[in-house]
Amino acid sequence: MKSFIPWVGGKSKLLWLIRKLSPSRYSRFIDVFGGSGTVTLSRPIQPGCMEVYNDFNSDLTNLFCCVKNRTMALLQELGFLPLNTRDDFNVLYKFFSKEEFTDDFLKEELELTERYLEPPDAETIRRMMLERAPRGDVRRAADFFKLIRYSFSGGAKSFAGKSCDIRRFFYLIWECSRRLADVVIENKDCVEIVRQYDRPDAFLYFDPPYYDAEDCPKNTREITNRLYFSGSARTILTSATLTNATEGSLEEQYAYFISNTGFPTDEHGCLSEPKPSPYPYDEHSMIYYCDDLPHPTKEHEAFIEQGVQRLLEVLDISGGKALVLFTAKTDMEEVYSILSQKELPYKVLMQQPGSSQDQVLNEFKEDTNSVLLGTGAYWEGISIEGKSLSNVVIFRLPFPVPDPIIEYKASIAKDPLMDVRVPEMVIKLKQGIGRLIRNFTDTGIVCIIDRRLRDAPAERYHDIAWASLPIKNRTKDLGELRRFYESLPAAHNETEG
Repeated sequence: MKSFIPWVGGKSKLLWLIRKLSPSRYSRFIDVFGGSGTVTLSRPIQPGCMEVYNDFNSDLTNLFCCVKNRTMALLQELGFLPLNTRDDFNVLYKFFSKEEFTDDFLKEELELTERYLEPPDAETIRRMMLERAPRGDVRRAADFFKLIRYSFSGGAKSFAGKSCDIRRFFYLIWECSRRLADVVIENKDCVEIVRQYDRPDAFLYFDPPYYDAEDCPKNTREITNRLYFSGSARTILTSATLTNATEGSLEEQYAYFISNTGFPTDEHGCLSEPKPSPYPYDEHSMIYYCDDLPHPTKEHEAFIEQGVQRLLEVLDISGGKALVLFTAKTDMEEVYSILSQKELPYKVLMQQPGSSQDQVLNEFKEDTNSVLLGTGAYWEGISIEGKSLSNVVIFRLPFPVPDPIIEYKASIAKDPLMDVRVPEMVIKLKQGIGRLIRNFTDTGIVCIIDRRLRDAPAERYHDIAWASLPIKNRTKDLGELRRFYESLPAAHNETEG
C-alpha cells in the first residue's frame, strides 16, 4: 500500500530489496524510524504479528495517530468534506462496518457525520460508530499534512507550488486508516523503542533517519579543495559541462565550478579555454521550445495534461525514436500511465527500478521507433548512437531538487536563483541535450516542453541558458520543426525504406 505522504528518504524504490532481506518468520515487527510509513504500510498483514510504527518526530506520529483514530475530523479539517456522492458514502460505510472504534472524541465525530452526511446515511454511520481512544491534535495534524504535501519532495522545508489532487489524497487517507487499525503508533527515541519491544522473535527494521541528512557535510568546497588541490599531486579535470557561461573571462565562465570546488585561480591552477565541439550541431539538429503551456510548478496539473498533448505532437514528428527526460519520478510515472492507455504507433518504455538499466536500454535500441521515459542518471549516464534516439524531449527544466548541499549553497549566495539554481539547471540541461548528438552522423531534434525558456516575457536566466547550449538553431513553430526533421538524411532513409 502506498503511503498518504511523501517523505525525505522514502523507501518505495527499495521495497523489493527490503522484502528480500527480511526474515521469513517473526511475531512482532517494529519500524524504528517509521518516516512515511512506507515499509509498515506495504507489509502484508500477518495474523498474530504485532506491528509497531515509531518515529521521533512528534508531528509525524501525531499525524499518523489522527489518520488512524480521528479520520473524520482530520478530513474535515483538511477541507476534504463535505462528501456529495454515493461512492463517497460507500467508502465510509465499508470502512466503519469493518472497524471497531474506541474514541474519546466520539461526540465530535458524530457531529461531523451529521453535518456532512444526509439522513438516512448519517444515521447509518452513527449506528456503526463505537468508542475509540485517539490521541493527537487534529488541527496540528492537518497543518503538518499540508506542509508536507505542498513542499519539495515531502521535506516540509521548501514550497513546491504544486497543485494537489484532493480526491486522491482522500482515498489514500482512508486506505491507510484501515491498514493502521492494529498498528501501535509510538513517538520514542530509537534506544527506548528497542528496549521496550526487543524480543528473540522480533524483527526490528532500522532505517537511519534523514533528519539533517545525517549531518551531511554541506561545505563541499573545502573538502574537494583539500582532496584534490592542496597537495603536491597534479589533478587534471575534463568535462563538456564544466562552464556555466560562454561569455566573460575564464574565471567568469568557470565561476560555478570554482565556487563549488575551491579550484585555485592563482599560479597553482590553470583554466583552459573551452573548446568548441567538432560536431555540426546546427546542421544536424534543432531545438523546439514553447511559450504557450501552463507553468510546470504553479499550474502543475494543467501542465501535465497539456504537456502530454504537446509531447504527443513532437513524438509524431519523429515517429517515436525519443528519449523523454523528467526531473521527477512522479511526473514520469504519471505520463507513462497516460501514454500506456493510448493506442500509439510506437512502444513506450520506462526506466526500471534499480541500478541496472541494460534490459530496457537494449529494448529501446532494438525497437527503433520506441519511446523511453527516464529520469536521474538518464540525463547524463547513457549513450545511444543512431536513429533509435532522434528526439530528446526535456519535459521540465532540470532545476535542482532541494537537498542539504544545494540548500547550504543557496543560504550563503547573494542571489540563490542566479548563483546556484540556474547554474545547476544549465549544467544538467546541457548534459540532457548532449544525449542526442553522440557522433558525426547523428541527427535529430530537441524539444523543451517548458515555457520558462520563452522569449517574452523572458525569465532572468533566458540569455544565460540559451547561450550555454551547443545547438543555436531553434524554433517555437512545430511546422518548422517538422520540415527540418524531414529534411535530415535519417528521415529520408526512413521514407525510402
